[in-house]
Amino acid sequence: MNDCTSWREALDDAALGGALPEAVRLHLQTCGDCAAALEQRRTIVRGLDAVVGARANAQLPSDLRARVLARVQRESRRGSRMRVLWRPVAAALAVGFIVLVLVARTTFAPPRVTLQRDAAPLISWRSPTAALLQPVR
Repeated sequence: MNDCTSWREALDDAALGGALPEAVRLHLQTCGDCAAALEQRRTIVRGLDAVVGARANAQLPSDLRARVLARVQRESRRGSRMRVLWRPVAAALAVGFIVLVLVARTTFAPPRVTLQRDAAPLISWRSPTAALLQPVR
């Protein structure tokens, strides 16, 4: 495999069951190193398939189902207890937040300005600057 590094990806694909392009097929006929490398990769893939297949089809312990169901029931009971304990805490926090917002609104609200009769002339007052900026006639 002197100058055959460009064929590695195609050899890996072929070893995994992918299609073998015509260019790779022609190269394999002339390059014994690549042909051996492809066979080696296929052997590795077959070995991995055998190991994974054996593990996937392994016999499970007969009591596994009972153990899993018992564990699920224990966890379910523990979770329901936690939900029952958190309900009053959540309600108390919500009520406390609402009270805090109401107190803050009344305590820190900006003062309301009411117009008094003495301040009415100030509202209609205009700066003399506008009159001074008018062109002289």
